[in-house]
Amino acid sequence: MNKSDRVLILYDRLKHGEKIRKELFMDEFSVGRRSFDRYIETIRLMLSETFAPHELLYDASDHSYYLSGEKREKLRGV
Repeated sequence: MNKSDRVLILYDRLKHGEKIRKELFMDEFSVGRRSFDRYIETIRLMLSETFAPHELLYDASDHSYYLSGEKREKLRGV
């Protein structure tokens, strides 16, 4: 499985409301910490560039990543 596939799987899980624990994802896909961190940054960048209504957040209490609810407003044409 390549990087693109793993990033898409990660995003799909987040989009469906799953909380992603770094260590579990790394074990499941046999990837290192730096690779996982790059996947997270790729998703954050995509969300910001597309003005998505979600943000990728980290929950320190259970060491997991999740998507926020709709908090951002989309830009509207004039």
